[in-house]
Amino acid sequence: MSKIRGKKPTRNVKMLLSSKGLRADKWLVVRTYPNKLKVVHRDTGTLKNVLFN
Repeated sequence: MSKIRGKKPTRNVKMLLSSKGLRADKWLVVRTYPNKLKVVHRDTGTLKNVLFN
């Protein structure tokens, strides 16, 4: 099973993640969409969709 590679979040994405209750230093951005982010956890590899408006 391969690990998904993500990129470090920008400052605005860090603020968005922290507003959703996630620790920004533990998540990497895999893909951005117009109304959501697909992020992966650095340690566990868990994928999560973060919705925003």
